[in-house]
Amino acid sequence: MEINMEVRNETTIQEFVLEGFPAIQYLGNIFFLMHLLAYLASVTGNMVIIIITWVDHHLQTPMYILLSTFSFSECCFITTVIPKLLSIFLSGRQKMSFTSCLIQAFSFLFFGSIIFFIMAVMSLDRYLAICKPLHYPAIMNLRVSFLLVFFCSALSFIFITGLVLKVSQLSFCGPNVISHFFCDLGSLIHLSCSDTRSVEIYIFFLALLVILISLILTIIAYSNIVFTIVRLPSAKERQKAFSTCSSHLFVLCLMYGSSVFIYVKPKQTNRLDSNREAALVNTVVTPLLNPVIYTLRNKQVHQALRDALSRVRLQKQSFGRDRDDLWTYWGQTEQKQKLLQAVPLGGEQFGFTSNTSGDLAHSGLRTAVMMLWKEMPMEMGNGTTVQEFTLEGFPAFQHLGKVLFLVHLLAYLASIAGNALIVTITCADSWFQTPMYFFLQHFLLL
Repeated sequence: MEINMEVRNETTIQEFVLEGFPAIQYLGNIFFLMHLLAYLASVTGNMVIIIITWVDHHLQTPMYILLSTFSFSECCFITTVIPKLLSIFLSGRQKMSFTSCLIQAFSFLFFGSIIFFIMAVMSLDRYLAICKPLHYPAIMNLRVSFLLVFFCSALSFIFITGLVLKVSQLSFCGPNVISHFFCDLGSLIHLSCSDTRSVEIYIFFLALLVILISLILTIIAYSNIVFTIVRLPSAKERQKAFSTCSSHLFVLCLMYGSSVFIYVKPKQTNRLDSNREAALVNTVVTPLLNPVIYTLRNKQVHQALRDALSRVRLQKQSFGRDRDDLWTYWGQTEQKQKLLQAVPLGGEQFGFTSNTSGDLAHSGLRTAVMMLWKEMPMEMGNGTTVQEFTLEGFPAFQHLGKVLFLVHLLAYLASIAGNALIVTITCADSWFQTPMYFFLQHFLLL
């Protein structure tokens, strides 16, 4: 009876503090810049994969549908964690309400589970394409790939929702400092004053189901792929295939190894300090490597990029020919005279006179061009009306295109990241919830 009365008299914690990495907090600015660049590079790389897949119809195959889903899930996965990590590096410990903590934990585990399931499905897809090429079109198509994506998402939602609901029923009445850079459920359970054995067993079996089953399927698929590669007749083909396969396996080992270390253990409160470093592998390292492996080392993606650039060049050449035809047509004297006669108040109304032989000046350019454009298709017979235009950009600096692209991309991403960081800090920290920061937040959103 006395124990129950003491528990009732204790205050239930409604706010938690994310500790981050206190041992290296004095290097916070350096780590902030490093992780910001890694985050921007990861998001940019994954967005490139998504855009290329949905723009180029040649890449709208089951493999690339799964890859674009994987990239989208990875963007969401790291976005639930990295902004909070950046704010910790920048300003130290961060406070989170219990509700926000559960939302972050749900988002992190939900998208993480989707990633593991999609990785297993992608491995099976590659196994069918390489080892069973004749049966592949009959087994895998767009409809099947969308159904698999839906199944992975639904299964993840059911599993993680059940876990978060069980954690939400725990009581927290002691310390409120989470020794992590995000709301990790293992660290959160460690702070509970309730009996957490049932929750820890649930997490253990859920980790076995999500991580180990997908790992086993991936190992089986890649083992068969390796056996098929070994039987290739050409040594050059074997070397190329092993190069691609080894890079995939390296990233898989990093991701599965760190996840098994963190989650596959009966008691979630073990090794809490080392969990932070292991979590950085999944949230920073592998998301940075995945776009490199799946785009820079992929010939089909390279071909899609080349096709897109070729289309741009063809459109530019086509526009150049149309422009030359227009100026040739404009240069004809009798057409100039017809245009002059069409002006009821004389050429002076549009800024040109008979002394200038119908040359257009700045003030009358728009009206004259509109009148000329209306008659041009009739006079030119088979001429085509232009429905598309090409932005010329900076042709004088085109030889420096890649350098300028990188400079402007970094400037753009830094601008977006800076504004997003200010908006996040303003929303997360109650100290900044004043009229001034309210207007600043909406200004940055615009």
